[in-house]
Amino acid sequence: MLAMCVSVNAQVTVSDSDKTIAQSDYRPQTSWPYLFGEFQKAELHTDDDSISVNEVCVSALYNIHLKGSLLHYVNHADGLVHLVGISPAQCVVLQGKKYVLRDGRMMQVIMRNGNTELLLHTDGNWQQLFRYQGAAYGMDMTTSANEGLYNSDIAGLDRPRYDVLCQRRGDGREILLQNVYYIASASSPYELQHGGAKVEKVSRKAFERLLNEQQLQQFRKFCKDNNLNFHIYADVKKAYLQFLEIRK
Repeated sequence: MLAMCVSVNAQVTVSDSDKTIAQSDYRPQTSWPYLFGEFQKAELHTDDDSISVNEVCVSALYNIHLKGSLLHYVNHADGLVHLVGISPAQCVVLQGKKYVLRDGRMMQVIMRNGNTELLLHTDGNWQQLFRYQGAAYGMDMTTSANEGLYNSDIAGLDRPRYDVLCQRRGDGREILLQNVYYIASASSPYELQHGGAKVEKVSRKAFERLLNEQQLQQFRKFCKDNNLNFHIYADVKKAYLQFLEIRK
């Protein structure tokens, strides 16, 4: 595993005001299908809230590829973009936001309590983008270029050159983003952080499945009284906090 040199005293905090990932003027393109506008320094370490950091000094910059939600890094030694084989027991911190691998995708940790997590997954609206047959993502570099889609999804065969990606970053079409909230749960915090989490899209039923009958009735009443919309961050946060309160 590759990681940046980071301080063992680094602490991760997630602000309540972190409502979405993409609130700046940056807009991803099919020729630059990344969550952030630039590859950047990151903290990559074990996700156990301890000060123990498993680190290797590597000169690299990181970003999250939207298609597949993969963690990529550019290695200055060869100038190529590579895939980081991160595990569920690790986390990466980019721009002060903490990301973990859940359900095979990089997701932002909004809140965590014991054996549950509230997560945010930001994806591209691929169905809207590729309306016509033959423009599906995952083609080889030559075919993709003909459609304005430069395939940097190196889960396949290609390891694109970083300088080429930078040169072509403005050649594609805008990728519209969609934010979906998830709740991850497991029998213990250890299982949660070591690949045993069950991950579901946030909904009233997703919360209810984690409650007993008495708790379930309390939660239903809270949702009804507050007319919660599980697509809105403020309401999702209210639901999660009430869910934690009921389970005490």
